[in-house]
Amino acid sequence: MCCKIMGIVEIAKPRLQWCPHCDIGKGCKIYETRPESCRLFYCHFLQDARIGEHWKPSKSRMLLTYNPTAGRLSINVDPDRPGAWRKEPYYSDLKKWAQNAVATKNQVCVFIDNDVTVILPDRDKHIGRVRGDQHLRVVSRHGPRGPEYDVELVDSDDPLLNIPHLRT
Repeated sequence: MCCKIMGIVEIAKPRLQWCPHCDIGKGCKIYETRPESCRLFYCHFLQDARIGEHWKPSKSRMLLTYNPTAGRLSINVDPDRPGAWRKEPYYSDLKKWAQNAVATKNQVCVFIDNDVTVILPDRDKHIGRVRGDQHLRVVSRHGPRGPEYDVELVDSDDPLLNIPHLRT
């Protein structure tokens, strides 16, 4: 799935198109000489042993990436299967991950092309397209039944982004 979902600058391969060097179902035809961005990329599925085998990208049709700086787990969904993330056991995993994420001011986001949905413990919030100069911030409030969560879309120059415990 990385050969489809990810863009590869060195060979001008756009996002969401199969790499011309990918033998679909088998692997990279130029593995030994693949571009540096391919050499440096590691799917989060391979990095975190706690993630179940059902998340293997060739099976799930989703690619997991984690950005520690942003505190974001991204689920990049094959646009040919946009509803894959809503199926079980994936959706239950996403909800569990979201519960853990909000406790540490992190995020779980589903991307279908540039369309973003943030997974929260109590609901999913469709955001739509996010510009490069915008950030997502998960906020919590105490409601009558316990914590309630929401997502705010803020511009990069928002002064709250410079307060570490509010930046997510």
